[in-house]
Amino acid sequence: MVVADLNQFLADPDLMVRQAAAGFLLRYGAAAQPAMGNLLHLVTNGEPNTIYARAFAIQALGGIGPEAKPAVPVLLGFLTHSNSNLCFAASNSLSQIAPELAPRGGSK
Repeated sequence: MVVADLNQFLADPDLMVRQAAAGFLLRYGAAAQPAMGNLLHLVTNGEPNTIYARAFAIQALGGIGPEAKPAVPVLLGFLTHSNSNLCFAASNSLSQIAPELAPRGGSK
């Protein structure tokens, strides 16, 4: 029930609500899998989101583990992002989802 509620909050019009929902979801690990679609949307949409909201969503995707393989192309794109927090989050998440694709020695 909690993951379902947090999943709904990922689409809230208030960007701080989206950030908080992503932050809480990263604590649920693989149990956050039902929110994967909204987590990916939060990371990739053009709506205003905080860096923290995107970083939390990226980390939550990593916590889902190998079941989050559909997120790999998006995460690979974040390895060269101008924000080092997002690069680091993507690198760590890739190591949890697809270790063979994670950069060796960290992100850029």
